[in-house]
Amino acid sequence: MDNGSGAEKLINTIMDEARAHARQIEADAETKVKTINAKLEADRAALAAEFAERSERLRSDTVARAMTNAELESRKNLLAKKRGLMDRAYSEAYKRICTLPEDKRAALLLKLLKAECEGGEVIHPAPKEDMAAVVKEAGMGLTLGEEDPSIRNGFTVEGKGFFKNCSFTAVMEAAKEQTEAEVASLLFD
Repeated sequence: MDNGSGAEKLINTIMDEARAHARQIEADAETKVKTINAKLEADRAALAAEFAERSERLRSDTVARAMTNAELESRKNLLAKKRGLMDRAYSEAYKRICTLPEDKRAALLLKLLKAECEGGEVIHPAPKEDMAAVVKEAGMGLTLGEEDPSIRNGFTVEGKGFFKNCSFTAVMEAAKEQTEAEVASLLFD
């Protein structure tokens, strides 16, 4: 029986060692699974954080871009409104100049003659513009020439080697261009 019990002990020892080895393998496997699960969870958390950060950055960029576009559109609309107001103001000023009473119209024409002429030029009035008395009052050796059918009001000046358009339309356009540059400078500088 000793043989049987020795073999039995040997079998039991081998079985115990096999069970211990199996428990160790199971414990190692469980540790590896926990390590892998922890790594997967850390990777998932890192990806979630990265995607959250990207999402926030994209949202911030989108909001900033939308704000910039809205600001630019607002400035553009404001500029268009200001330009529209300027256009209406100049249009109204032009209408008023064209409908000035005769004495004020003559004073304006005289002032334009003195500002634009040096002396000795030929003045070509617009059709229906009575400038004989104004040219005479200005003196300066100015001569009244033929009517200039290319303008509706005011006059043109013909000198030696130059020609100036002093119609009310041209004078208003020059004033508008000068003012627009000043306004643009105020708005954009």
